[in-house]
Amino acid sequence: MASNRDTMALPLLPAAAVVYPGMKVSLHVREERFRRVVAECLHHDVPLGVVWKREEVPPGDPLVLASVGTVARVLKTQRLLDGRLSVTLAGVARFQLINWRQGTRLVAGQVRLLPDLDERPGRALSDEAYALASECEALALEPGEAPYLPQDPEALSYWIAHRLPLAVADQQTLLEQPSLSARLSYEVTLLRRMIDDARLPPRRSP
Repeated sequence: MASNRDTMALPLLPAAAVVYPGMKVSLHVREERFRRVVAECLHHDVPLGVVWKREEVPPGDPLVLASVGTVARVLKTQRLLDGRLSVTLAGVARFQLINWRQGTRLVAGQVRLLPDLDERPGRALSDEAYALASECEALALEPGEAPYLPQDPEALSYWIAHRLPLAVADQQTLLEQPSLSARLSYEVTLLRRMIDDARLPPRRSP
């Protein structure tokens, strides 16, 4: 697939997980063709595109891929005893999946990078997201530990998305938010709910 000024061709890594820009994640890759793609990208120091597989399908059957994924760099790999490949990835940027094809050796896609529509959200929204994320993080830490959160609003939005204990479908929803403000607003709602639930007194056994 040829690239032009607006799009680029990427080998794709369909995964049962979501990767966010600026975040590191470890995945286990079972299929040989995907292990081969990961190894080649690491060897040649080129990126790949991580995109969520919406359904589990047997090898060789058509894949069902999400429309938004993340360009990622392969940092390291490790072969596991059961044959799977443990892969550590670093997310770089979001992309829109324009089209893709499933070959015998790999899955390749034509993608368009997706910068956030607003790089400067309102100060009140950023401050509220930071405060709620700090409080939520503190609840999970040992007494005396101080939470560390990114100051930059965009980095903060992806940090929150990465840290929240969400189902993969909800993680994908956050990745697909068209703007930084939309992502932070969505996260503020989730964080408020999590903090309220944590403050509820424990239920007594009947």
